[in-house]
Amino acid sequence: MSAASAATVIVGSGTRAGRGEKVLSEDVSSMRLTLTVILLIAVLLVFGPVTAGVLPLNAPYRPVVPSIPPELQETPLTQSGFIEFLGDLAASEGLYREAEHFFERALRLCRKDDFAVGVLYMKLATACGEQGKYAKSERASLNALRLLEGAIGHDDVLTAVVLNNLGWSNVKLGQYARARWFLERAVRISEQASDRKDPIGIASRINLAEVYQRQGNYVRARQLYVKVIVTIEATLGKADPVYQRIRMRVARLDSRLKALEKARLQKIQPKRAL
Repeated sequence: MSAASAATVIVGSGTRAGRGEKVLSEDVSSMRLTLTVILLIAVLLVFGPVTAGVLPLNAPYRPVVPSIPPELQETPLTQSGFIEFLGDLAASEGLYREAEHFFERALRLCRKDDFAVGVLYMKLATACGEQGKYAKSERASLNALRLLEGAIGHDDVLTAVVLNNLGWSNVKLGQYARARWFLERAVRISEQASDRKDPIGIASRINLAEVYQRQGNYVRARQLYVKVIVTIEATLGKADPVYQRIRMRVARLDSRLKALEKARLQKIQPKRAL
């Protein structure tokens, strides 16, 4: 094969690869456009057309749940599932305010407390937490914890997810002792699981280390941060942004501990005679 023909083959394969990447990109764009259109239709059904001067700026936020399709009007469970789907769709687009109201409406349609309702409370807690409504997020997480512990037990990984969320909500509320209790439980569940490298275990250790740090327990905080660094390095690598962020926290803690040790030594050092 001549050099010219070889070059033609390489260029041709590169062109085909480029076309493949273009097709894949178009497929992804098409999927995102479809999801956006569905969400816009749902929002229009909920809020209706908005015209200037219809509502004052200080009007209360009262979304109206869209009409349930006839095929979903058989039982409250299917109605709840349809509205929960709208909440999931809104949350996936970062519209947590709308997601919160969809999830609340779905909960009002539920007839009994079970595992599915516990998961719904989890979603509501996440939507509230993303808006900074940490007290409301904590209440929803407590309901989720009660239902999930009754359905799947106290040591399930999903229970650890709720405990981690409760811990983080209490960190934001400044209730560090309460946050520590929830997060220590979440870490224990993660350590008892067969896979200790799960994302929830990592998140719980990071949050618990932050609680220790805010309480002034710098040594314990550093120990947890080091465990997280070892885990992330073994699974995601040193290039992971979380790895870099935790390394910076450890460096700041080392500086803090050195300063505290230096101050302690200066305090106990005997004064020299003049």
